[in-house]
Amino acid sequence: MPLMYPIKHVFRNWKLFTALLIGIALAATFFAAIGVKANLSAEQALDKQLSTVLTDMEFQADLNSSNLALAYQNITGIEGVKQVDTVARFSMPVSLSSDNYTTSTYTQMACFPNTSRIYDEWLNKPFGGIAENQTYLIAGTDLAKRVAVGDNITTMIQFPTPKYYNTTTIYLNLTVAGFAELTDNGYALVSGNSFGVISFASSRGGQIFTSYRGDLMIVSWENTIEKLWATTLDSSTVSVTFSISLDREKLISPWNTEASLTNVNTIADKMQNEILSNYLSLAT
Repeated sequence: MPLMYPIKHVFRNWKLFTALLIGIALAATFFAAIGVKANLSAEQALDKQLSTVLTDMEFQADLNSSNLALAYQNITGIEGVKQVDTVARFSMPVSLSSDNYTTSTYTQMACFPNTSRIYDEWLNKPFGGIAENQTYLIAGTDLAKRVAVGDNITTMIQFPTPKYYNTTTIYLNLTVAGFAELTDNGYALVSGNSFGVISFASSRGGQIFTSYRGDLMIVSWENTIEKLWATTLDSSTVSVTFSISLDREKLISPWNTEASLTNVNTIADKMQNEILSNYLSLAT
């Protein structure tokens, strides 16, 4: 049952995407009835609604290095796909030199290629990229407050090998190189979570909104993760999230919601059943 595995590892943001289309269909009907600048009004309504969707589709898959490259190439080659970003995330224990490595806590680490749009959302991104075995922490988080630039963080990364029912564990020391200031969209993309908003009542009435960002370390995909991955077995895997942006102008029309839904669903099914399922079945 090769298709069952990828089905369990798919996050279909496009369900929200298609739900918005239904609302746009109603808006389009309304504007069409007015009969004045209907096309422009419907298009503006569509753009406004879809602007709230950061990523059109997301799929997560555990792939070895060769299959990751092939899957990425196949997905970017699908007609209607505009951009593909990949992010790998790890959860691991960390110890800090700032407290003489006396305590160990779990945190998340993320990495992404130099071509990722996350860099466009990184306000103080390092010139020249992230060096090998360096890490940038999300500014203002609890973990960031416990360290300074130049401190060391000891941790480990695990690379599962499903084919042999084994896992390769690599221990490493990371040097804190700085603190990343990301936009809301940037944090959502790198963490995989929506920007957390907490509201509470004020003494003057109404609500005050604040935000919380969890601990997260950023390391280089090319300079750190790929080099570590290359020292493991060829069948060792990394869990990678594909964030896909579609050519909305080409695929979606406020005047034909049914066709728009079909276009989006066809691309999602093709990615899941014809591409990712193929490479996932080869990994096991």
